[in-house]
Amino acid sequence: MRYYRLYSSLCAAVSSMPETFLEVAVYSKAADMVISSSGGVNWLEDTWSSTFSLDWTERILRQHRALYWEYTQEQISEETGKKTEDASIALYGTYPFNVPGEMCRGAFKIRLDIDAINRLFREYRTQQTSYYFIDRQG
Repeated sequence: MRYYRLYSSLCAAVSSMPETFLEVAVYSKAADMVISSSGGVNWLEDTWSSTFSLDWTERILRQHRALYWEYTQEQISEETGKKTEDASIALYGTYPFNVPGEMCRGAFKIRLDIDAINRLFREYRTQQTSYYFIDRQG
């Protein structure tokens, strides 16, 4: 798997593509539980504002300095940005995200569908968005 940090606002990312979410999972340190919901719901109002262990949460909580995307192996070419039809992409991170002085309260994972991938790369290539894919991890 390949990891790319994303230096951008999660709110901007998720609010622009809510209909393309396949899954949203949010882990709460306080409640020690994970809340999952399928795509298409306004989870920013319901899940996000709640006080939200799995393997992915531990990895996120250890590296919570920045958001990052995870691509499935070999599905997206580094050279061309092209992807296979079954590609999946997920955004991982912590919340509150990248806010200096705020204690990490939990972690989230958002899995996007192929339409979101197409839109993301189209906007990225035409510089219509502020997503920056840098700092490859692993």
